[in-house]
Order: sequence, then structure tokens, then C-alpha cells
Amino acid sequence: MQKSFFIKGILRRWWPAIFFIIAVLEANSLPATVIGTFDTDGMPYYLGDEVKKDPDKIMADLKTSLIYGNLAKVGVLAEALLKTRPDDPDLRALYSIFLSSKGDISKAKQELLRATLHNKKNQYSLYAKAMILRYDRQYDNAINVCKQAISLDESHPYPWNIMGRIYFDREEYQSALAGFQRTIELEPNFLPAYSNLGAVFFLLGN
Repeated sequence: MQKSFFIKGILRRWWPAIFFIIAVLEANSLPATVIGTFDTDGMPYYLGDEVKKDPDKIMADLKTSLIYGNLAKVGVLAEALLKTRPDDPDLRALYSIFLSSKGDISKAKQELLRATLHNKKNQYSLYAKAMILRYDRQYDNAINVCKQAISLDESHPYPWNIMGRIYFDREEYQSALAGFQRTIELEPNFLPAYSNLGAVFFLLGN
């Protein structure tokens, strides 16, 4: 309780500075090789080597990146892995999440369809579906999907952040606040939730 109160106090006073720091960190979070030389498959040399040697490690890194809310890195790693794992439903769903975050909803829907051909209750597919529904302003359906995802894994921060964004879109700021706070409780390194919280505090006048 004391820790939560401390975090709230910091966010209320310093949210613009926190937002700026988060933007800088996210801009520098991609693998250095992304701006380097690419091989004939369009894949950075380092990632290409890693995908061939240890694709499971790259997949684990991809899922960890989602836990931290680093969708730029999710996109880079997903694109690299899809060249060798085109039928992986988790991977397709994760790529759909990235595409939704960039506003490419048409392609995100295509990736989600491929991800759910064999497993409609895949937790990552539910995250992707919630993001697409939010974009389409089907807010009630999106919240229900988030709740389904949470029932599959209550400890994952991502659906809580999505739910916070949905409530924010609906101008239900107290509910949005609860979603973002829960995200941070589950994963203090989930950087976007801090800027989301800052925006809520600003609108609430705190």
C-alpha cells in the first residue's frame, strides 16, 4: 500500500518527465542490428544467426518484450521468426498485436485469423483480438475479451493495460487508472503503463 502511494505521488508530480524518459527508452530498445546490414532474406545478420541457432530463445525474448510492453521489439523479433515458423499460432498472434499497435488493422486481422485457425483460446490471440476490437470501438466486446485473457493468465500485465486503454477511450478514467495500476503491480518494467497513468492523472487534475 505504501509502495503504491509512493508511485502515485511520483507520477502525479513528474509525469511529463517520465513520459519523455519512456519515449527515449523505447526509441533505443530495438536490437542494434536493426539499423545494420541485412542478409538476402531481409533479416539482420545477428537475428538471422540467432533464429537459426536458437529460435526458442528468440521466441522467449519476444514474449518477454510483450511483458515489458516493448511492441517495437515484438515486431522486429516476430518478423524474423516468421521466416522459419510461419504456422506458429503464438507468433502470428504476437505479430498481430504489433500490427495493431502501428494502426495496420487490416493486416492485424489477417494475422489474427491465421493465429486462431487451430486454437481460438490462445492468450496472445485474445490480446490481439481485444486490440482490434478497441480500434473498431467495440469497447464492451473488447473488455470481455480482456477478461477472458485474464482468466487464462491473471499474472500477465498486457490485458490489464489494454483494458485500461479501452476505459481511457471511453473517458472512464477511474477504471482506466485501475487497469494501468494493476499493469504496473504485475510488471514494474511495463514502461507504457507509466505514461498511460500520467495521462490519466493529468485529465483527473491530480
